[in-house]
Amino acid sequence: MSEENELWDIEEPLIDDCEDSALRRFQDVDLAELHRVEQGGRRRSQSSEDWARRTFDEWRRVKKIDYSKSIEDLSEETDVREFVDNLTTFFLQVNKKDGTLYPPTTIQALLRAIGRVIRARQEQRCVETGLAVHPFNILKDSRYHKVKLAANEAVQRSMDRGLGKSVKKSDILTLEEETRMLAQPKCDLQYPKGLNYVMAYYCLRNFFIRGVAELRQVNWEDFTVENLGTGPVLRFTPGTSKNWKVDVARCGADNLRRPVDCQAPQVIDCFVQLSNVRPKWHTDEPPPHPLFLTPKQRRKSTDLVWYLKSPVGVNTLSSYMKEMVEDLPDISHKAITNKSGRGVGISRMVQSGVPTALGMLQTGHRDPKSFIKYDQTSEEVKNRAMQRIICGEVRDGRILTFDEAFADEMSRLAKIQEQDVRTASLMQENLQPNVSSNLIPEHSFQRSLVGEGSCPQEITKVPEIALIQADNGAQEMTRAQITKSTKAITDTFVLKQSEGAAAGETMKVRSREEFEEFLHFERHQSFEKFQEYERFKHFQSYKKFREFQGF
Repeated sequence: MSEENELWDIEEPLIDDCEDSALRRFQDVDLAELHRVEQGGRRRSQSSEDWARRTFDEWRRVKKIDYSKSIEDLSEETDVREFVDNLTTFFLQVNKKDGTLYPPTTIQALLRAIGRVIRARQEQRCVETGLAVHPFNILKDSRYHKVKLAANEAVQRSMDRGLGKSVKKSDILTLEEETRMLAQPKCDLQYPKGLNYVMAYYCLRNFFIRGVAELRQVNWEDFTVENLGTGPVLRFTPGTSKNWKVDVARCGADNLRRPVDCQAPQVIDCFVQLSNVRPKWHTDEPPPHPLFLTPKQRRKSTDLVWYLKSPVGVNTLSSYMKEMVEDLPDISHKAITNKSGRGVGISRMVQSGVPTALGMLQTGHRDPKSFIKYDQTSEEVKNRAMQRIICGEVRDGRILTFDEAFADEMSRLAKIQEQDVRTASLMQENLQPNVSSNLIPEHSFQRSLVGEGSCPQEITKVPEIALIQADNGAQEMTRAQITKSTKAITDTFVLKQSEGAAAGETMKVRSREEFEEFLHFERHQSFEKFQEYERFKHFQSYKKFREFQGF
């Protein structure tokens, strides 16, 4: 056998294998699929389009109008004025089978379905003729303008009857749920995304940002740290109420949000930490600069800058609250949104008895009912409403419903708590009350619950022992001296000795966290708690100390 024959014997099976592989790769055409493609292919909205056809045909049959032609055939006629008139009357008369009105979304879906039916026929004709035409849009085609107006009238009529108003109400976190949420590792301030998480929550809760759109508009220049007589204050000066694009020169003073002050140490520390790790802008990059920036993907532990100069997108900001609670099984099922943070702050003000008008100045509300509705745990109002039903109160010949009784009690509460807005405005301008700082008395509670080591508000490290320079030299502070004359600032930890302070028990202030814990026990707990705190200092965290005690 020659060499050529030997090579052919080897190559022939290889060629056969390649041909078989090509045949397996390209299957035969399915005639059913080909027919479906020629007819326009699968349509995900086929069921709604069929429903629109049936509804229009049934209306023509009831009104004794010729229904032998389909919607597609009528749309292809040279003169479509009669077809447009029929569609206009159809939208003004169509109802459910039981005679009730359709909700607004159903009417709009019906209009869009008819538009898709006409456009599908147009696309089919383009395939047959090979001629390209402008795609049909029933909302923009001037020939069908009357149809759109008729659909709008039907939608408005449905809305006037109160149909289709499904308001999604956000749930509000309790204090215990909030504490566990902020104690998660993902909310640690030593990580850029955790820092964004916590600062966004503080903006919603303490500064009453309305939602993701307004949160996206918050700039770093809107915040200033001022050192007042009572200590450092983080002041937020927001833009115009609800509409950030309105011209301030044309905007009345009543439409402007008042500055909001916050003295809570953890909020100030969070902002200071965020400011320290932000990038520096050049002189050719004038302000304003967004507060929330995109974290670096590959950040080294030695990097002093954690963020890029690009802002965080709206979609990312909208998912912050949901991501913060998704790992907590007993909270993840709740409807937690960005509005939940704002609701937490307002709900606590309502429950603690903050005057409605004063709270409205901080939040920007104009209607007291809208302000009070954030209180989801107002058991007193609910109990009064139930008592009216139990007593058999009658209205229009029937027993009063709970919704009616509750609405009456909420209206009554709003009238009782409503005060003169001008008086509250003068009070704020003269006294500058700090409403936001009163919302967070749980700062020390958080540390006592989750421990200092895991507390997300830990920012600044202080010297091992804070010594006080007295007239006679360095000495440890007495308990009375700390209570009477202490002052903490954000940059350093400074304690000044009061003149004439009585000598008492001594303690070593080893860190700012211990000092804040001490103030908490001193102001809110008994002396026995203070002694317990002295023993706690030998442990790394309060959580370990409580575990040692058997809790």
